[in-house]
Amino acid sequence: MDRVKNLIIISLLGILFAYASIIIIGYGAAIAIPVDLLGPLVKSSPYLAFATIDLLTLGLPLASCFMMLALLIKLIKVNTHHLCYVLLALPFLLLHCSILIMSFLNSENVYFLATTLPKYILLAMLVFAITRLRLRQKTLNHQK
Repeated sequence: MDRVKNLIIISLLGILFAYASIIIIGYGAAIAIPVDLLGPLVKSSPYLAFATIDLLTLGLPLASCFMMLALLIKLIKVNTHHLCYVLLALPFLLLHCSILIMSFLNSENVYFLATTLPKYILLAMLVFAITRLRLRQKTLNHQK
């Protein structure tokens, strides 16, 4: 029964993260970047410029939101399994995969991939690192 309660709590926090990601992306997209700052980078590589801006304005806030929820899970001692962080990111992944598929079909593919993938790659690396760290901690605790 305790495991079911933990899964429900993690799932609800994952749904909260998915909704928070919509708000974070909305505010991040509304940030105005001065031309003086972005101009030289756009002239040399426009895809790199927009990918960097996307990573800074959207990727880092999403990663920090995920880290706060992961810390909350750790503080209230909900995580009974190392895959709870994957379960925390799953609603976000499902929501944004559906959005990405619809958007990918209606846009220029190279530009779309260059400007949207950095934030998702950052978040995927974060989930992987936290899950791996948690698994390593569990194996060390079992060996003692």
